[in-house]
Amino acid sequence: MLDIDIINIPKIAFRAFTHIAYKNIVNGKLVQTICYLLGPKTKSVDDETWIDTVVIPKQSGTDSGVEDDGIEEKDTFTYLKELSYR
Repeated sequence: MLDIDIINIPKIAFRAFTHIAYKNIVNGKLVQTICYLLGPKTKSVDDETWIDTVVIPKQSGTDSGVEDDGIEEKDTFTYLKELSYR
């Protein structure tokens, strides 16, 4: 039997990400897109993780990589750390 965790992502978050990712088709080439999926540290009894926050930073990408340009004039790590204390 496979040991697979289930990750639940709200439809609105998934749609927001796919909308942004779809814009990253440049001259017929796909450009990589990055987002951070955040959720509570605890898992349910069924090994399900619930995502409650999706962060899509400013970014620049190519078809082979993506660079995180930060959020709100901060680096993404600092922003995510501050977000976790709220």
